[in-house]
Amino acid sequence: MTRLVFDANALRPLWHHAKEATAHRESMSEQTGPALLLVKDEGIYLMSNGLPILATQKPAPNGSGMMECSQVAYAKGFDPYAEDRMDVWDRARDAVGGDDFSEPLGAEIWDRMLGNANVKRVVIDVTEDRLDISSYV
Repeated sequence: MTRLVFDANALRPLWHHAKEATAHRESMSEQTGPALLLVKDEGIYLMSNGLPILATQKPAPNGSGMMECSQVAYAKGFDPYAEDRMDVWDRARDAVGGDDFSEPLGAEIWDRMLGNANVKRVVIDVTEDRLDISSYV
Protein backbone atom coordinates (compact mmCIF):
# COMPACT_ATOMS: atom_id res chain seq x y z
CA MET A 1 0.00 0.00 0.00
CA THR A 2 1.13 3.54 -0.76
CA ARG A 3 0.00 6.47 1.37
CA LEU A 4 -0.29 9.82 -0.42
CA VAL A 5 -0.57 12.85 1.88
CA PHE A 6 -1.90 16.21 0.63
CA ASP A 7 -2.18 19.61 2.32
CA ALA A 8 -5.93 20.36 2.47
CA ASN A 9 -5.29 24.12 2.11
CA ALA A 10 -3.55 23.47 -1.22
CA LEU A 11 -6.55 21.41 -2.40
CA ARG A 12 -9.28 23.92 -1.55
CA PRO A 13 -8.61 26.36 -4.44
CA LEU A 14 -8.39 23.42 -6.85
CA TRP A 15 -11.75 22.09 -5.69
CA HIS A 16 -13.31 25.57 -5.80
CA HIS A 17 -12.11 25.93 -9.40
CA ALA A 18 -13.53 22.52 -10.40
CA LYS A 19 -16.92 23.31 -8.83
CA GLU A 20 -17.18 26.77 -10.37
CA ALA A 21 -16.04 25.78 -13.88
CA THR A 22 -18.71 25.59 -16.57
CA ALA A 23 -16.84 22.87 -18.50
CA HIS A 24 -14.74 19.90 -17.35
CA ARG A 25 -12.11 17.63 -18.85
CA GLU A 26 -13.42 14.32 -20.03
CA SER A 27 -12.08 11.20 -18.41
CA MET A 28 -11.72 8.18 -20.69
CA SER A 29 -14.10 9.92 -23.14
CA GLU A 30 -16.78 10.30 -20.45
CA GLN A 31 -18.10 13.49 -18.89
CA THR A 32 -17.41 13.43 -15.16
CA GLY A 33 -18.61 16.80 -13.89
CA PRO A 34 -16.56 18.59 -11.20
CA ALA A 35 -13.71 16.45 -9.88
CA LEU A 36 -10.14 16.50 -8.74
CA LEU A 37 -7.88 14.35 -10.87
CA LEU A 38 -5.32 12.11 -9.19
CA VAL A 39 -2.42 12.20 -11.64
CA LYS A 40 0.84 10.31 -11.88
CA ASP A 41 3.47 11.44 -14.38
CA GLU A 42 6.79 12.92 -13.21
CA GLY A 43 5.29 13.18 -9.72
CA ILE A 44 1.95 12.45 -8.06
CA TYR A 45 -0.57 15.23 -7.61
CA LEU A 46 -4.19 16.37 -7.58
CA MET A 47 -5.53 18.97 -10.01
CA SER A 48 -8.88 20.49 -10.98
CA ASN A 49 -10.64 19.06 -14.02
CA GLY A 50 -12.29 22.45 -14.64
CA LEU A 51 -11.90 24.26 -17.96
CA PRO A 52 -10.35 26.62 -18.73
CA ILE A 53 -7.44 25.38 -16.60
CA LEU A 54 -6.46 26.99 -13.31
CA ALA A 55 -3.16 28.31 -14.62
CA THR A 56 0.12 29.00 -12.86
CA GLN A 57 3.74 29.53 -13.89
CA LYS A 58 6.49 26.95 -13.30
CA PRO A 59 10.10 26.64 -14.45
CA ALA A 60 10.39 25.02 -17.88
CA PRO A 61 12.00 21.55 -17.74
CA ASN A 62 14.81 22.62 -20.08
CA GLY A 63 15.71 25.60 -17.88
CA SER A 64 14.69 28.15 -20.52
CA GLY A 65 12.46 30.28 -18.35
CA MET A 66 8.89 29.86 -17.18
CA MET A 67 5.93 28.03 -18.69
CA GLU A 68 2.20 28.15 -18.05
CA CYS A 69 0.64 24.97 -16.70
CA SER A 70 -2.20 23.78 -14.48
CA GLN A 71 -1.97 24.56 -10.78
CA VAL A 72 -1.57 21.30 -8.86
CA ALA A 73 -1.09 20.07 -5.29
CA TYR A 74 1.67 17.47 -5.01
CA ALA A 75 1.55 14.60 -2.58
CA LYS A 76 4.19 14.91 0.12
CA GLY A 77 7.48 13.54 -1.23
CA PHE A 78 6.31 13.46 -4.88
CA ASP A 79 7.03 17.03 -6.08
CA PRO A 80 9.70 17.04 -8.82
CA TYR A 81 10.14 20.82 -8.38
CA ALA A 82 10.96 20.50 -4.67
CA GLU A 83 13.16 17.40 -4.80
CA ASP A 84 15.47 15.70 -7.28
CA ARG A 85 13.35 14.99 -10.40
CA MET A 86 14.74 11.53 -11.04
CA ASP A 87 14.37 10.48 -7.39
CA VAL A 88 10.73 11.62 -7.45
CA TRP A 89 10.13 9.82 -10.76
CA ASP A 90 11.57 6.59 -9.32
CA ARG A 91 9.53 6.90 -6.10
CA ALA A 92 6.34 7.62 -8.07
CA ARG A 93 6.91 4.47 -10.19
CA ASP A 94 7.50 2.42 -7.05
CA ALA A 95 4.45 3.93 -5.33
CA VAL A 96 1.76 3.54 -7.99
CA GLY A 97 3.33 1.79 -11.00
CA GLY A 98 5.15 2.80 -14.14
CA ASP A 99 2.25 3.95 -16.31
CA ASP A 100 1.12 7.57 -16.23
CA PHE A 101 -2.55 7.95 -15.31
CA SER A 102 -5.31 10.37 -14.40
CA GLU A 103 -8.17 9.20 -12.17
CA PRO A 104 -11.17 11.49 -11.48
CA LEU A 105 -12.30 11.69 -7.86
CA GLY A 106 -15.78 13.23 -7.72
CA ALA A 107 -17.73 15.83 -5.85
CA GLU A 108 -19.18 13.78 -2.99
CA ILE A 109 -15.70 13.21 -1.56
CA TRP A 110 -14.37 16.77 -1.80
CA ASP A 111 -17.44 18.66 -0.60
CA ARG A 112 -17.44 16.61 2.58
CA MET A 113 -13.69 16.76 3.26
CA LEU A 114 -12.71 20.21 2.08
CA GLY A 115 -15.90 21.87 3.27
CA ASN A 116 -14.69 21.32 6.84
CA ALA A 117 -12.24 24.16 7.60
CA ASN A 118 -10.66 22.08 10.38
CA VAL A 119 -9.35 19.47 7.93
CA LYS A 120 -5.60 19.98 7.52
CA ARG A 121 -4.61 17.03 5.35
CA VAL A 122 -6.13 14.52 3.01
CA VAL A 123 -4.71 11.02 2.69
CA ILE A 124 -5.20 8.69 -0.25
CA ASP A 125 -4.20 5.09 0.42
CA VAL A 126 -3.49 3.34 -2.88
CA THR A 127 -3.61 -0.43 -3.28
CA GLU A 128 -3.58 -2.52 -6.43
CA ASP A 129 -7.35 -2.35 -6.84
CA ARG A 130 -8.57 0.44 -4.56
CA LEU A 131 -8.26 4.06 -3.44
CA ASP A 132 -9.25 4.93 0.13
CA ILE A 133 -9.55 8.64 0.90
CA SER A 134 -9.62 10.08 4.40
CA SER A 135 -9.16 13.46 6.05
CA TYR A 136 -7.40 14.53 9.24
CA VAL A 137 -7.69 17.60 11.45
